[in-house]
Amino acid sequence: MSLEKFWSATSKGHQKRDKILTQKRFMRFRQARVVNIKVTDADKDQLLTVALDAGADDVLEPNFDDDDSEEEAERFYKIVTTSENYPVLLSKLQEEGLKFETDNGYELVPLNPIEVDDEAVELNKELVSNLLELDDVDAVYTDQK
Repeated sequence: MSLEKFWSATSKGHQKRDKILTQKRFMRFRQARVVNIKVTDADKDQLLTVALDAGADDVLEPNFDDDDSEEEAERFYKIVTTSENYPVLLSKLQEEGLKFETDNGYELVPLNPIEVDDEAVELNKELVSNLLELDDVDAVYTDQK
């Protein structure tokens, strides 16, 4: 799990944070450009073909929870790519007429996603929810599949 938090240069925690982040063994995520496309706006096979032909690293399908209905929440495919390839990918998506979210940016993508059981999924959901309620936490990333 990774937290995105606002750190001021005067906070006592920034020195510890910098030391921890520079130790490679703790880095389970990589920063990548992500393009979000609504499931309802794209055919899965067409999206995969276009994204991979444009040099995308991966196309992640949305997770569907048993307790969530498809109508309740918007679902997105996430196309993961490098910063260098990002403009090429956007151009290719536009050429093919695929709609994508305009507020795409950087995200932390897990290097090795981990499969967990249903109990752990529920515990992690609760943990993420509690962390997001903290004022200093901007985003939470998990390596859970």
